[in-house]
Amino acid sequence: MENPFFSLITICKNSSNQIHACLNSVYEQSFENYEHIVFDGKSTDNTLEIIQKLKSNKTKVYSNADRGIYDALNNAIHRCKGEYIILVHSDDVLHNKNVLEELHKEIVLKKYLPIYIANIVYVNKNGKVVRSWKAEIPTLKKLRMGWMAPHTGLVLKKEIFNKIGFYDINYKISADYGFELKLFKSYINKVSVIDITLIKMKIGGISNKNLKSLFTKTIEDLHIMKNNNIKPLIGIFFKNFSKLNQLFGDF
Repeated sequence: MENPFFSLITICKNSSNQIHACLNSVYEQSFENYEHIVFDGKSTDNTLEIIQKLKSNKTKVYSNADRGIYDALNNAIHRCKGEYIILVHSDDVLHNKNVLEELHKEIVLKKYLPIYIANIVYVNKNGKVVRSWKAEIPTLKKLRMGWMAPHTGLVLKKEIFNKIGFYDINYKISADYGFELKLFKSYINKVSVIDITLIKMKIGGISNKNLKSLFTKTIEDLHIMKNNNIKPLIGIFFKNFSKLNQLFGDF
């Protein structure tokens, strides 16, 4: 059987309040050549019951104990069969029912590059857009200034992980930042922007849910910057300052 074009990954744990909308946004897609890897971290609520009720024949469900979100992501990626990988967190949704079809057309048009970056919007608990992120091409200068793309805006060829490695599970919150630095340094000239909005991402994720998380994230960011020869004061300032121009607008 031919492998799917997209592998969509959803990591969840005790996500019964939001997993329904996430799953429906995947299963209503007009483009059908995908698989959906749902990796549950041994939920103790009825998350798995909801997944089993809503799943389609494209869903592959795993429920295993893990050492955190990045360990779960690594395990899920190992199980992917698709050519390109997209992350859809359990409290996020795909932007509309045609977005995978539009994305596929753009990837074909742009000659199957290893990395694509799409727009995303951040929404509050009522679904109102409160911040927009417009995709842009990374440069080494931007990376030295602390730039990173939203994790859910990335569309990556699976083969990339075999070449540069997976997420460093020693980081609890910022492993995606460390991964992106490694990713874009390795593929800086093999990235393209796709000007469509891929994900509606709910604000209030793990990185900023409380002061402890913010502190942990900052310490991890500083450690990653030091390991990548990024001046920490400049990196931290611009990594956060760059978010200000995203507070207005929609796509």
